[in-house]
Amino acid sequence: MTPVTPQGMEPKDEAMKTTQDQVGIPFRGALGRLGMRELEVACCLACGDDIAAIARHLDLSPASVRAAIRRAVNRLGLADEASLRLLAEMMLGDQRLAA
Repeated sequence: MTPVTPQGMEPKDEAMKTTQDQVGIPFRGALGRLGMRELEVACCLACGDDIAAIARHLDLSPASVRAAIRRAVNRLGLADEASLRLLAEMMLGDQRLAA
């Protein structure tokens, strides 16, 4: 799948391009500003996982998952975890429809 990125939202370095390939979704819109761990956690939230499930899935502590959520929320200027979940659901939903 060839990623489609809005102008100015291209990954800034090779590490971010690698992250995009690992996660399997194009860097589009707001999610493109997240780091790899933040993006993984956001994707898990979008799939309906709770903090404990995300921690098990990504082999992290629940505190690390909460920290990644906080960083993502702050980086994107969102209000809370629910806002991050909704944004990620919308972004992933766009990708499912485009596939």
